[in-house]
Amino acid sequence: MVYHEKVKALQLKQFVSEGFSLVEVLVALVIFSTGLLGLIQLHMNALMLQNDSQVRATASLLVADMADRIRANPAEALLGTSSAYNNPDRSIGETPACLGLSDQGAENDSSCDATAMALFDFYEWQNLIAGSTSTDWHPASAATLPSASGVVCIDSTPEDGTPATPACDGVVSVTDRPVYAIKLWWTERKDSGSTLQQHTMSVSP
Repeated sequence: MVYHEKVKALQLKQFVSEGFSLVEVLVALVIFSTGLLGLIQLHMNALMLQNDSQVRATASLLVADMADRIRANPAEALLGTSSAYNNPDRSIGETPACLGLSDQGAENDSSCDATAMALFDFYEWQNLIAGSTSTDWHPASAATLPSASGVVCIDSTPEDGTPATPACDGVVSVTDRPVYAIKLWWTERKDSGSTLQQHTMSVSP
């Protein structure tokens, strides 16, 4: 009888020693939670970097789009400072006539000359950047960049300027060969808050 009781006591002691105490469980939970939070933060950072990469790729495409428009219209671009492409004030030129339409969407037989096309190029470009409301001849479009602003102008120092002050000096270094600066700004969200980003391209017709 005594022998059996000793065996049971040893088995019970072994069973208890193989278990986990409450403190051990809590410590394990803390370690697991810390690791899980680290993985979540890592995933969030990866998503943010992916979004930044997509936005910057979009900015590059938008700047290249305007550069192609300028090259495709040399008759207007070669006018230099008097060209409609030199638009430091970002005047919006709504010229649906370039699409064969009037402002109300009706068919229009008026011709679309080089100047009208330049104004319309800038109008379409601004709509791509910042979005637009619907009109009688086109639907509303969403902004492709967050808090974006763009300008096209003749500038000998294209890397300067801000959305409020684009700093276009209008200097043509080589006669009859104007160089247009295409400047695009947008905001990116960082841990410390939003930061202003800029992408610039220079193009000569």
